[in-house]
Amino acid sequence: MPSRDRQAILAGAVILLLAAAACDTSCDEAHRGNSECRGDVSCRCDVGDDGPTWFQDACSEGDVCVDVDTEEGPRGLCVRSRERDPECPPDLRYAARCEESQIVSCRYGYPSSGESCEQDEVCVEPATTSAPQAICALSGEPDARCEDRAAPYQEVCAGDRYLVCAFGYVQLEVDCLVCDLDADDACT
Repeated sequence: MPSRDRQAILAGAVILLLAAAACDTSCDEAHRGNSECRGDVSCRCDVGDDGPTWFQDACSEGDVCVDVDTEEGPRGLCVRSRERDPECPPDLRYAARCEESQIVSCRYGYPSSGESCEQDEVCVEPATTSAPQAICALSGEPDARCEDRAAPYQEVCAGDRYLVCAFGYVQLEVDCLVCDLDADDACT
């Protein structure tokens, strides 16, 4: 009789083989870029070195795969819930919103992942982006030292303080002896 470890390995191999077989349908140039769910595996048709091939992306633990019709074609997406989130835009490929101190990423109306802000940060939704976004920042208010409110990433020297900004909000602030953005190390 096989050991428990061997049984687990064999069971995993069988699941992978079944998932591979399930993905092996109608993958050709006409279906390139399309994806579909097979259980909690997203099967994506793409052209590899050997021609059209199904690529598999197993959903992370706790995630589920949902099929969504988009302008780009059908998509099998790994998301946190089979239920759409009314606060996630249903027509956008990627968006994000705040839920207390957590960033909730959205894909076509489904919550897809979450990221917690650090203890000294707050989650903010900058109004300057074309798609709804959320970032972790040191303050819930834009900072005048962040000159470009439309920039998703900006480094600034404010006297001897080095700042990293996103959409006008400070995400990192460091005291320096000298702050010089033209130097190899901006903060010395």
